[in-house]
Amino acid sequence: VFTRFEGPVTVAIEMVDGAEPPVTLAPDLDALIARLRREARIDIRRVKSGEAPSITISALPRAKLQRFVPGAACFVVPRVTGWRDYLAKRFGSDIDWTMLTTRSRASVFLPEDVSPQEVRDCLHEEVAQALGPLNDLYRLEHSIFNDDNVHVVLTDRDMLLLRATYDRDLRSGMSPRQVAARLPALLN
Repeated sequence: VFTRFEGPVTVAIEMVDGAEPPVTLAPDLDALIARLRREARIDIRRVKSGEAPSITISALPRAKLQRFVPGAACFVVPRVTGWRDYLAKRFGSDIDWTMLTTRSRASVFLPEDVSPQEVRDCLHEEVAQALGPLNDLYRLEHSIFNDDNVHVVLTDRDMLLLRATYDRDLRSGMSPRQVAARLPALLN
């Protein structure tokens, strides 16, 4: 079924094992949130003190990430809040995207010990996937949602996809047929 976050989306940066996230992460996240608000019209913001995040951004050493998910530069997981929660649930059905009916929580895991550009690339791709389509949409050109494409930051097409995803005429739980029936009017 079609899934998305229903209502406002909040984002937090998690400090894993007391480590400080890359210095570029917070400004890049703020710029991404501003673009998502402006271009995709998503009600998204950083968390306020004491508020639980919808999306948690966790930065870890690349070697630690790849010890648990070999070959992944970065990744996003549903229904977890941070690294420890992911480790506790990683073998269960909670983190199966196909079992979702509504998105309520997700965590993005990024390498902390890479170039600022690599951190930014992962941030854009994984936050976009936490919000909207997952990657591997091979026939979709000019999109970060296609892993075989060269785009590393959200394109205009990606913003259109996300804007359609969060349109008031769509809601979590809709069938592919129900979503397809509404898309022509949304994209018009």
